[in-house]
Amino acid sequence: MEANVNNGMIQDLLREQRALKGLNQFLVKTYCNEIRKVDSYFRGYIRIMIETGVLKQACERFKDDYYVKDAQLLKAIYEHVVQTDLQAIKMYMNQISRQIQAAGYPVSDWNFQTPQPFEGSEPPSKARTHSGNSQDYEVQIDAICDLMDFLVDQHANLGRSIMSYRNYCNAMIQNGVPRQIVDHFRPLAQKDVDLVRHEMQQLKEDYPYLGKLYQVIVESQEQLGHSVSRKPKSMN
Repeated sequence: MEANVNNGMIQDLLREQRALKGLNQFLVKTYCNEIRKVDSYFRGYIRIMIETGVLKQACERFKDDYYVKDAQLLKAIYEHVVQTDLQAIKMYMNQISRQIQAAGYPVSDWNFQTPQPFEGSEPPSKARTHSGNSQDYEVQIDAICDLMDFLVDQHANLGRSIMSYRNYCNAMIQNGVPRQIVDHFRPLAQKDVDLVRHEMQQLKEDYPYLGKLYQVIVESQEQLGHSVSRKPKSMN
């Protein structure tokens, strides 16, 4: 009977451990490594706009007035997860391992994941070769649309990540993670979600500036008698 009780307790602890491990993996992948990738690509797209000949002064203004706010928010999300969320998860998983060991069962390596450093290199993208007024404008339009599409995609990705985060938190409850641990983690998760929502709003504020820049170049292209087929995705 005692063996059955101990076995049942161990199975409960293993379910808790798996739930916490899933949350650990999600946070490292989505709110750390993906976030640093977003920042890296953001900088890369701005650099490409400059390389294609988009007015440097306009690009620098976007970088100074808009991107800098995104960079601060993205880093804030990353740092909060690393310094607070992951530390709490690691502490709880260590507690579970000690309980399993105290019950006389072997403790498997639960492979706690840690993120890559926030500062990363820009993506290896290069501006396309271009020559002549019409060709110049075409690649500039592509460069601006690439960044605008990127902002739209990231806005959608961040929105989906909030729902995924909620699912992982619910999984902790469903898999028996003690209520006091869940209650302790909720405000940490809420802080992440608040930062993500703030970044989503910032992306929406970035978009109109690029839209105006896009329209200026479209008009220049049309004045040369050329139509423009490339249009950016819409921001909802």
